[in-house]
Amino acid sequence: MTQLQQGETMQLQGSERDFPAGWFQIGWSHELARGDVRPLRFFGEDLVLCRYESGDVGLFDAYCPHMNANIGFGGRTVGERLACPYHGWQFDRSGCNTHIPYSSRVSVSKGLRSWHVVELGGSVILAWYGPDGTAPSFDPPGTDELPGMGESTFCPVGPDTSRRYAELPMHIDFVTENTVDMSHFKFVHETPEIGSILQLDPVDHRFHVRFSMPMKLYGPDGGGEVVDAVTEVTNWGLGLILARFTDGASLIQAQTPVDGNRCDVMMTMVLPRNASGSEVPTGEQLARFKMACRQVENDMVIWTHRRAGSQAHLVAEEIAPFKTFMKWKRQFYSAQPAAGSQTQRALRSESEVGS
Repeated sequence: MTQLQQGETMQLQGSERDFPAGWFQIGWSHELARGDVRPLRFFGEDLVLCRYESGDVGLFDAYCPHMNANIGFGGRTVGERLACPYHGWQFDRSGCNTHIPYSSRVSVSKGLRSWHVVELGGSVILAWYGPDGTAPSFDPPGTDELPGMGESTFCPVGPDTSRRYAELPMHIDFVTENTVDMSHFKFVHETPEIGSILQLDPVDHRFHVRFSMPMKLYGPDGGGEVVDAVTEVTNWGLGLILARFTDGASLIQAQTPVDGNRCDVMMTMVLPRNASGSEVPTGEQLARFKMACRQVENDMVIWTHRRAGSQAHLVAEEIAPFKTFMKWKRQFYSAQPAAGSQTQRALRSESEVGS
């Protein structure tokens, strides 16, 4: 037996209380009808998500500045404004107070913090988180990365092609590390052999990985055959992992911090319609999505019982890809996020009436 050579010790995760900057999924479009107001909790913050009469989406800090009611519970939309359920104060899209039902005045200095939020193809809802409260430093993925999403030639994303694993006790970085960890596939996902990385391409906020791996393709009955497959995935920051397939399908694996100790993991499959043109995915297509979820569930057994923030001892075969990944990922973490530094309130001009 060859003696194990000296490896390298590496810190894989930062502080468990730090959240990386980036775009993160907070839900799906099909969950939020016009007029809906929903409470959320992400990034250690209570938030409120709403859909206005126009169909646009808004995301705000949850607590009304008047008397600190959580607007996510009982709040409503009034046209393009969000109304508090306690005293009816209304806030516009920027979070400014625009109406107090029992007063001729509005509050100039107090409003709701408005978050940057986008909808991808009328399917997936993303929010931007910046540890220092800055505006987005890069765009969310678009049609080049997720072709077909929301188009008539593709199945609508719905309950059958989306799945949430809520409040998992794990560090967000565990998920993205998997894209450079070839050896875990054999032991966690039972691939016949350990795969090999063909390409690592970190560019700005994207980390593209191309690898070769023997994989089992499952059919509707649960059976399947092993084939040699080349897989390409792109980490879009640390919140999204995008995979595209040769038949036009796409898979989004999203991981979003709930607080310093828990994450939501969300899976979304974007599928082209079959020859009949039906918007309902076929049994084979749904089996493919279930297979992807099954593999992530295998990972979750490890992620939710793994210690974060500890040193990892890597052997020679692992060092180069992990070093490349670690160097790329540092850009999303601030050196020392200041408590409350991201709290910015919407303000009106001094010329407006206020108190």
